[in-house]
Amino acid sequence: MESLMNMDDFFFSDEDNALAEKIAAFFPKNSPSADAAYMANVAIGNVKPERLNDAVGQTFRLCGYHAKKRRFQDGKDGKISTLFCRDADKKLKALSTTSEKVYEALSIISMIYRDNIGSGIPIRIRSYQTGNQGTGFTLEVLNE
Repeated sequence: MESLMNMDDFFFSDEDNALAEKIAAFFPKNSPSADAAYMANVAIGNVKPERLNDAVGQTFRLCGYHAKKRRFQDGKDGKISTLFCRDADKKLKALSTTSEKVYEALSIISMIYRDNIGSGIPIRIRSYQTGNQGTGFTLEVLNE
């Protein structure tokens, strides 16, 4: 019997095969269902996150993150990182940024803390001066 599907019509490009490089995520394994639903809806795009730039100097408890590679309108490739944090009122919120330094910080934090995220990792959003009077953003892990 001849197959009705031509397998040549269904293939994944090298870009699709690199999915692990396109999306990075770090979440606690036992998130309450309401938190998990909120995080999923933000990551899917159903809920818009706040701008990380507007939270400089504030402290949060990092509960997870999602980062995705993207090509921007100027043709450059970059990443959009979304942090899931609890504020001082213990409300879960999402903060989004394209900062490469924030992405690097998230990668390091997830490598060091791995499964020990617990009730969140205390962080502060920091800014710093770059060349040409620009501003960059990064994270500071706080010691409790």
